[in-house]
Amino acid sequence: MQEVDHTLTTFVAISQETSSSTEEMGAASRDQTASIDKPRQLAKHLLLLSERLRDISETFKIA
Repeated sequence: MQEVDHTLTTFVAISQETSSSTEEMGAASRDQTASIDKPRQLAKHLLLLSERLRDISETFKIA
């Protein structure tokens, strides 16, 4: 019986460590996604600004 208790305790400890590692990986993944998303948003904004500048430049184009 003592061996079974020890085995169960070991399994519980391993499960807790696995759960903790999974949570850490999830947090790291969310951080990485956020760090990728910001440059993407900035690039999209820059593209919109460049298109606006092009449109304004067309207004002042000398024929």
